[in-house]
Amino acid sequence: MAAPVLLTIEELAARLQVPVSSAYIYAAEIGRIRIGKHLRVSEQDLAQWLQRQREKPSDFASLKSSKRPSPIAAQHRPSSKSADTPIHLTQPRTKPRPA
Repeated sequence: MAAPVLLTIEELAARLQVPVSSAYIYAAEIGRIRIGKHLRVSEQDLAQWLQRQREKPSDFASLKSSKRPSPIAAQHRPSSKSADTPIHLTQPRTKPRPA
C-alpha cells in the first residue's frame, strides 16, 4: 500500500489559490492530520472535498431564489409603535467626579 500524499497548509493554499489563513479554515473542513505541531491534508481528502464542493448548489443561486426581504427593505419597515407614542428622554448617567 502506497503512503498517502500529504500537503502542507502552504501547499493547500497554493492549490486552492487562497490565502494561507483561509487554508487553515478549509483544512478543518477537509480533514487535517496533525503530525506533532505540523498540520497536513491528504491529497485524496482534498480531491473528495473538491468533488463535494462541485455538487453543492452555489451560495449565490440560493440567495437569489430565497424569499427573504432585502436588508434595505427591512430597515424601512414601519415600526410596531404608534406615531402617537411619546418618546421619553432621560439624562445620561454620569459618575460622580472625584473631589
